[in-house]
Amino acid sequence: MRDLAGIADYTGLPVTYLRHLVRNKAIPVTKFGGRLWFDTIEIDKWIRRNTTQPGAAA
Repeated sequence: MRDLAGIADYTGLPVTYLRHLVRNKAIPVTKFGGRLWFDTIEIDKWIRRNTTQPGAAA
């Protein structure tokens, strides 16, 4: 499990964009102890589900 800063480093996405995704319930996240926690296995699955292959229709 990684916090917001950790998952930003892991994915290369800006913290502000990750907050946007959390607000819109577009990324898997757990709130615990007043903080956001991201499971890297779930994030990897989320990335695969949201990746378009070259030559594929978007």
